[in-house]
Amino acid sequence: MVNARKLAPTLAPLAFSLSIRSEGVPQALYRNRVDSTHLKTYPVLLGLAAVVACASLLNYVLPGWLSIALALFPGVLAFKYGKLYFSGAFADERIQANRELLLKVVDSQDAPYFADVAESIVNSHYGKRPWAKKAQQLRSVGVDPYLYLATAFTYSTGVWYEAVKRVYDLHLAGVVPSSEGRVS
Repeated sequence: MVNARKLAPTLAPLAFSLSIRSEGVPQALYRNRVDSTHLKTYPVLLGLAAVVACASLLNYVLPGWLSIALALFPGVLAFKYGKLYFSGAFADERIQANRELLLKVVDSQDAPYFADVAESIVNSHYGKRPWAKKAQQLRSVGVDPYLYLATAFTYSTGVWYEAVKRVYDLHLAGVVPSSEGRVS
């Protein structure tokens, strides 16, 4: 039996998959999102909390002006640690969680097409942001499309809604993926 999908590639399987399997996906993506303002505020708050805690402990032993000056060192260390954590492991954990979610929702044959659609949205709407540049680097290196999609959806859950809508629109317009696997 010949696989009809190999004869005429369409976006129908992707559109069908997204309509059937993606009921709880937007909520899960929202729970795993990384807000770019948190990448700046959380390390600052962590450093400030370390300064206050150390200064209040040192204030029992030393004069106030000296305890504040000595408490700056642990505060700077806490800030640097927080900055490394929130821009590294924190974001990577959420990206991996979203990747696992996308593995369940999008078929492996459709992932490159969906990544193409998401890539056009990311490039047109979010191209100047640091996370978009990181995602673009992943895409240009040829990393699996699930990782690219997870990165884009982790930093901006709005890309999910726009990508799904565009897949439906492309399918209704009769657009077919090209022989290279790109959606034209």
